[in-house]
Amino acid sequence: MGIKQWTDDDWKMLCRLNATHVTKDDLLALVEEAEKVPKNEREDGIGILLVTRLHHSKPEKAQAIYFRMEPLSHLLEKEGAPGWTLPRTPDGAIPTQVAVLAAAAVEPLTRIDNEVGFERNSFLNRVLAEAEVEGHC
Repeated sequence: MGIKQWTDDDWKMLCRLNATHVTKDDLLALVEEAEKVPKNEREDGIGILLVTRLHHSKPEKAQAIYFRMEPLSHLLEKEGAPGWTLPRTPDGAIPTQVAVLAAAAVEPLTRIDNEVGFERNSFLNRVLAEAEVEGHC
């Protein structure tokens, strides 16, 4: 399958996602909610349910949070973030430092192939900058 041509609506959505204010605390709240779900009840798509529950009155914020956590998850699973994550746990989680979530909250989303995502090198530089701000580097 080839790379599809993005429409004006795709680019407008990307701009809207980047313009929506998201904080590391927003992302931490979603992670904490996910940790409350019993392991035997975790399944693909649970993230959208949880973020909708947390931000039911703010659909654009919920969408922006979801569209930041999904590419973060893919980046960590496929490419890793050496030094910023621990090995995968038995339940499939990838423990990360807060600086990773802080970076995911503010790093601009971009088009990666046909998907919304983070450019890896820029993202890792942002993680480093966030860690320095927090005094963990």
